[in-house]
Amino acid sequence: MFYVTLEQKNNAIKRLDQGTPAYKIASEMGVGKTQIQLLRKRKAELMTDYKNNVPAESKRRRYLTGNEEINELTLKWVKDAVSRRINVPGPLI
Repeated sequence: MFYVTLEQKNNAIKRLDQGTPAYKIASEMGVGKTQIQLLRKRKAELMTDYKNNVPAESKRRRYLTGNEEINELTLKWVKDAVSRRINVPGPLI
């Protein structure tokens, strides 16, 4: 999974403001066009975070479901199966 840093998001927003098409920025960054278009919608929030040097790790909350142990075991099993090149379709999970 590719992670886009706050600095990269800031640069993408600046390029969008200069008129660079979203698809062009997306292809250069290796992400989807929709992800770049969402940056435009969240521009004010992201620019404030960038100016205040907010760490990216603190931005997202993790909600506990009560099934964390099952989720962790399932994720471990899926990763193991994929590493062994075993097909793991959604209904099997």
